[in-house]
Amino acid sequence: MNPEQQLKVISKAWGRQSGYCFFPVIDGAAKDKTERIQSYHEGPAFEWPKDRAKILERMAEHQGDDLYWCPSLFEQPRRQLELAMDEHCLWADLDEIDPRALEEYPPTIAWETSPDRYQALWLTQGDIQGASWPGRENQCLTYHIGADPSGWDTTQLLRIPGWKNHKPEYIEKFGDAPEGRLLWHQGRVY
Repeated sequence: MNPEQQLKVISKAWGRQSGYCFFPVIDGAAKDKTERIQSYHEGPAFEWPKDRAKILERMAEHQGDDLYWCPSLFEQPRRQLELAMDEHCLWADLDEIDPRALEEYPPTIAWETSPDRYQALWLTQGDIQGASWPGRENQCLTYHIGADPSGWDTTQLLRIPGWKNHKPEYIEKFGDAPEGRLLWHQGRVY
C-alpha cells in the first residue's frame, strides 16, 4: 500500500467530519524500549481534510519509523479526551486475536501490524458521542472480544495498515522490519 491508499483507509474512521488528527512517530532505529520511549514525538496536529497533503508529507518523511494515528478527531489541536469529536467507528488493538475469527462482530476494516498481530475498526452508519469513554461501547467491545484491555480509549494510537513495524524484537527475529498488511477494508458497517 502507498501512503495515499493508507490514508484513504484510515480516514474512514473519521466519517465526514473536519477536525484535528495526529500522526505520532517513534524512531525506527531505536535499539530498545528505553530508546523507543525517548524518541517518541507527538508531532503537529493536522487539520483534516484541509491538511491532507501535509499528512502525506509526514508519512513520506517517516517511512523508516513507526508512525501511528488516532481514530478520533479533535476540536482543537490537542489529542485530549475532552476535545474529542463524535466517533464514527469502534476500534481495538487485537494483539494475537485473528480478526477472521471474530464471527459475532466482524470488523469493517482489519489489518496485520506484524506477523500474527492485528488491529481493527468497526465503522458505524452514524455518529456515536462518547463511544470511547470509560464503560461505553468501545471498552465493552474490546473486553468482549478479548482484545488488548488498554487499547480502547479516545486518544488510542493504532498502527497504520501496511506500515512496517520497527520494534527491535521484530527486526531481530525477522532480520528486517516486517511490513504490516491490510486484510480487508470493506466489511460490514454497523
